[in-house]
Amino acid sequence: MIRASLIGRTLGLLLVLLVTPPAAEAQPVGKVARLGLLGLFTPELGARSVAAVREGLGELGWHEGQNVQFVQRYASGKRDQLATLAAELVQQKVDVIVTFGTDATRAARGVTSSIPIVMGAAADPIGSGFVTNLARPGGNVTGTSLLNTELIGKQLQLLKEVTPRASRIGVISLGGMPHDRSMKEADAAAPHHVLKLHRIVLREPLTLNDLAPQLRMARVDAVLGLPNPALDDVRIRIVEIVNAQRLPSVFALTYWAEAGGLMSYSADLYALQRRAATFVDKILHGAKPGDLPVEQPTKFELIINLKTAKALGLTIPQTLLLRADQVSE
Repeated sequence: MIRASLIGRTLGLLLVLLVTPPAAEAQPVGKVARLGLLGLFTPELGARSVAAVREGLGELGWHEGQNVQFVQRYASGKRDQLATLAAELVQQKVDVIVTFGTDATRAARGVTSSIPIVMGAAADPIGSGFVTNLARPGGNVTGTSLLNTELIGKQLQLLKEVTPRASRIGVISLGGMPHDRSMKEADAAAPHHVLKLHRIVLREPLTLNDLAPQLRMARVDAVLGLPNPALDDVRIRIVEIVNAQRLPSVFALTYWAEAGGLMSYSADLYALQRRAATFVDKILHGAKPGDLPVEQPTKFELIINLKTAKALGLTIPQTLLLRADQVSE
């Protein structure tokens, strides 16, 4: 009887093992993944971006304090500190680094060729030299791309729709920054809309004292703001100065329109950063970053600030309002 009982228990155990599905591949039991987060922004400005990554990871089963630890480093607009902060993440022996923006990606890539780097929306991965091919990046960098440069023509078109008589556009950029490709794209697109461009160069440290005089001297009819994380922290002041000159504006990121700019047209930044979590998940499960194709945006957002339009005495065409994804009043 004892032998029969033992045989029965053994058969039962074998049946359980046969019918129970194997557990999903994951980090070894008890191991907590260390995820580095690196950005040029301040913690306050980057909160929504970080939240997007957290939410994306949560949907995939990664929860802070349980199986993942976040090691965060933000430069608060000080570009020269990014390399040091990136090196700190390497010293912390993180498993993956998520970078927010082109500057952060460049800094991380400069300090490690072995730790996987996931771009949380970089502007131009190929042009910046981060990857050799979007479909098969190679190396240790992958993630999502913003397509900022490719949207400049559309942004100029929007300015022309709002101000049909505009002929001279001021392009706000930061001195010493590699905006050559962006400016080339803008220069190429401008003639199609019968526009001439005048570069408005801001210098660091950013006092912005010369912005209004530059706009007046250039006699521009409207303003195009090129994307630059170093300007994000002073975006409210820049927008105030532009609006005080009664100039229509379009910017490359959503939160500039939210700060008071007339319009923004861009890829959905936070959707791309949320999507970056899928790359982290795959890498933590053993995928190589060089084998994961860089993803480009499929959703674009036009935001119009009607409060600013009213203050500028502008009437936004109904056809444009109907195309807007968000109209703030």
